[in-house]
Amino acid sequence: MKAFLTGGTGFVGGHLAERLRAEGWRVYALARRTSNTDVLEDCGCDLVRGDLDSDRLLRRAIEGADAVFHLAGVTKALTEDVFMQVNGEGTRRVVSAARQARFKGRFVHLSSLAAAGPARRGRPLTENRRPRPVSVYGRSKLAGEKHVLRAKRSLDCTILRPGAIYGPREHEILEAVKLINRLGLSLEFAETRVQMTHVDDIVSGIVAAATSPHAGGKTFFLNDQEVWDYAHVVDEIGAALGRTVRHVKVPLAGAWAVAGTLDLAGKIAGKPLSPIGRDKVREVAAGSWIADSSALTRATRWEARIQFGEGIRDTVEWYQENGWL
Repeated sequence: MKAFLTGGTGFVGGHLAERLRAEGWRVYALARRTSNTDVLEDCGCDLVRGDLDSDRLLRRAIEGADAVFHLAGVTKALTEDVFMQVNGEGTRRVVSAARQARFKGRFVHLSSLAAAGPARRGRPLTENRRPRPVSVYGRSKLAGEKHVLRAKRSLDCTILRPGAIYGPREHEILEAVKLINRLGLSLEFAETRVQMTHVDDIVSGIVAAATSPHAGGKTFFLNDQEVWDYAHVVDEIGAALGRTVRHVKVPLAGAWAVAGTLDLAGKIAGKPLSPIGRDKVREVAAGSWIADSSALTRATRWEARIQFGEGIRDTVEWYQENGWL
């Protein structure tokens, strides 16, 4: 089996490449020349040097593939144009290349819960609710979904919308882990509920969506079904570190001010310096981020298997063993 993978140098993409190679797939992974490809090379992927603007390269790499996994994207950027260029237009280019290559396998597009928006009145989202993204990131991911759906008649495609993902090599939750590890402190400015899904479960869901005959042409949420208050998530991280956590409530106005300062510093530096910018504050302040993944389970028999307490202990241990803490 041959797979073409974009986003393989990222967190989820690297884990997916490892899983596919372990299961015997030959993986052709798109990678820019400036990207760190250690994980891809270590697991035996064939590198395709280029980016999402390399139309002819994309088409050639997709030719003969049994599955395309489109995971490339940005989660933080300085401007809306960058979000839209990568998450929207970049997806259009990969879809176009697949159609030009007369690709007949399954096209799996990793979108985001942000494209659907937050849950209303505490009820988990289902796929039949109209998307209502609240962030620029969410709107850009929804734009990418629309490009996939427009090709639905000629492309066997599946869209997956994961929420919060954690696990070894993940950088964003690492910032919260560092603060708790150093100071035993958690800064919180909104009450929100989330589903924390281990990267191994995410990867299992992606592979299931690519190989199940019942998953084609559909959009699914991809989350662990257990719902957590954010404060409880932080306490579990503290337990994994052996620390008691002090929860400090930050006024929303203060969160906006800090996020604005970080965004400005990023613009001066020419690159985002923190995942906690104004776009992220919009999401956290909007409410709970929970969704029902039972449709994916019915279609593929996929289920999340790693409980958060166990998974975050293993993740913290990995951080410690690899010098990230």
